[in-house]
Order: sequence, then C-alpha cells, then structure tokens
Amino acid sequence: MERLTTVTRKGQITIPIEMRRALAIEEGDKIAVSMVEGEPGVIMIRPVRSVAEMTYGLARTLSPHAPDRPRVDARQERDAFETSTAEAAMKPLTATSTSQ
Repeated sequence: MERLTTVTRKGQITIPIEMRRALAIEEGDKIAVSMVEGEPGVIMIRPVRSVAEMTYGLARTLSPHAPDRPRVDARQERDAFETSTAEAAMKPLTATSTSQ
C-alpha cells in the first residue's frame, strides 16, 4: 500500500488513516523511523510498544488483591519514565555546556 503525504514546514508528516489503523497507531503513540539500509530514499515506520504497556495488567489478574488497587495508566507511567530518563541523561550535557 502506498499513499502520498506532504511534509510540513516543521518537517512533520501525516500517516494516512488506513496505515495507522493497520499498524494500530493512535494519538500519542511512539513510533520508530529508520532508513532502510541499501535502499536509498526508503524509510521504515513501526510502532514502538514499551514492555510496561505490553504487559500492563498481567500481574493484576493473578493478584488476589487486584480489585483494591488503583488503576494506573501505562501510557502516563511510560511517558513519565521516559521524561525523567531524558532529563537525567541531559544533566551532564547541560552542565558541560554552561561551564564552557
């Protein structure tokens, strides 16, 4: 399946709806974009599912205390983890750039 889309001034593209549906990509999902080695001009897009998101709820179904526990949004937890990890990774770089 091939569809045309336009690159915006910000370098963004819209993935056509039928492709998003086929890949089960929804608003806020993370996707990986990579160049296909040996094929100039070809990129691959694939959804990236976190382990937390893919396994969320498995332990809950096995726990005798499951109904008493508050539900946690796996996407929010993943985003919070990714943000804190990125901030921690940037701290040394920020400190280096401000000391120069």
